Amino acid sequence: MKKKLIMMSTFIISLTFFSSCEKNDVKNPVNGIVTLIPKTIVGEASFNSRARESIDDLNYNDFEELARLLASVTSSAEVRSFLKAEALKKFDGDYDILYNNVKDIKISGKRLFDYLGKEDPIISKKVEELVTRNPLLNISIPLYAESWDTDKNNLLVVALESEDKPAVKAFDSDGKIYYLDHKVDPDVPVIVVGLNERVSFDNGKYERRPFISAERDQREKSAKMFSCSYPYRVNNNYEYIKEMKFLDLNQYESFTRGAPEIKCRVYAPVSSNNFASLFELANTGNMEPPNRAFINNAWWNNPDVPLFYWDNPNKAMTMLFHFWEMEDSGSSHSFTVGIGTKFKVKIGGIETEVGPNLSYTGTYKANDKAIGIFAVEQFICPPIPSDNCYQLGAAFQWKSDHIFTW
Repeated sequence: MKKKLIMMSTFIISLTFFSSCEKNDVKNPVNGIVTLIPKTIVGEASFNSRARESIDDLNYNDFEELARLLASVTSSAEVRSFLKAEALKKFDGDYDILYNNVKDIKISGKRLFDYLGKEDPIISKKVEELVTRNPLLNISIPLYAESWDTDKNNLLVVALESEDKPAVKAFDSDGKIYYLDHKVDPDVPVIVVGLNERVSFDNGKYERRPFISAERDQREKSAKMFSCSYPYRVNNNYEYIKEMKFLDLNQYESFTRGAPEIKCRVYAPVSSNNFASLFELANTGNMEPPNRAFINNAWWNNPDVPLFYWDNPNKAMTMLFHFWEMEDSGSSHSFTVGIGTKFKVKIGGIETEVGPNLSYTGTYKANDKAIGIFAVEQFICPPIPSDNCYQLGAAFQWKSDHIFTW
């Protein structure tokens, strides 16, 4: 208790919450650098300089502590230029910087680790401990990285937070704390400290997770009118995912986590076991748009991902499409799908139905998010004629058919 009282006596906190504000560019009177402040801030907290010097004052979690330290060194133009240059390399397809890949690179003669540790043995040890606990420590600029003018502008540094929290904590180079609504994309770039979702770390080795992506900028925001007549698909052809779209990506993936990683799994009964149970016929790699703008309220139409072969009477004419937003982290759990669904099949040339007691059990990681399940009929047109697409929930749409585009 005495320690807490002493700590509290070292600083004065001023906390302000508000529902909305205009973008507030803060000008540094020393060097003229403008710190870009998003319109999406929902609160602020100010601390005096003495409190900011102590690494233990406020009981930060790992990401908050590292975000605070990184923010404190972005006053350096060389550090800002370095961060932008590394993010634009997109080593994993997103604007990510894996800390352990760059920690020893010299920036004006000093390593990034030296900047963060402030050449103080106590702080340096703390940084080393934080990094050791988080081998996938990641620095990213998820939005507008290309437009960041590092000569004129500094950015807030955001600490990754659980997505069930209403706001995330961000720091400026002077130690001021801001709270950002993480369900709304900020209107200016920010730096995010968190964990990399596209790289795995096992047995001391880093590996890129399996993925499907391309740099084709094939986006459409305006709907096109389509005509569809029965039958929608021709038999004896592959099914391809053609395009995907989030009407509101933040319902599934906060801006702090960059572009989404989407997986599609498909289940159906087959004739080899008399249509008596479900099999997994497709399990794609993570489909990764190059950035959030490619798929957030826009059609990302570069996948052309082959899923399975339409082959009745050997496979059902009804397929369960199961979409996920992947985090690939957390403990393993099981799921069961299929119960309650009737599947159209052809037996002896006669169309009939099997179910509704068929099921398939699979596994997922605790932080993966199930977008939803949809029963696709082989010959029936998609239910949304204006875009010729399917929809899951209120925020995700996709197009798929048997015609290969590219």
